[in-house]
Amino acid sequence: MPSSASPQAPRQGASVPPAGGDTSHQPQPVDLGSESAAGEEDPGASIDLAVGVGQQQPPGLSEAGFQPLDRGRVGLVDPNEVAYWCREFGCTEAELRETVARVGDHAGAVREALTH
Repeated sequence: MPSSASPQAPRQGASVPPAGGDTSHQPQPVDLGSESAAGEEDPGASIDLAVGVGQQQPPGLSEAGFQPLDRGRVGLVDPNEVAYWCREFGCTEAELRETVARVGDHAGAVREALTH
């Protein structure tokens, strides 16, 4: 019996890669130094400006002009907010932290505890 040494043909519908090794389906590397669609050198620069990263405080806005986002809760994370509440209650930072630890962060409860 003669043996047939012919290569098998691909199944119908199966894709066969081209002989040259087509790489068009590979993602192209991104050059992070290139300009963004908005024409910026740094594509994230507008985001940094929006959230205030690396910016100085505007003139005229000192700690005295700071207002907490939630005036009903005493926040101890932001140094500006701690300074605000110390001015508001007329206490030291240590007194404020001790009182919040004792009575919680509700501004009314802190105010009452500091006045008694």
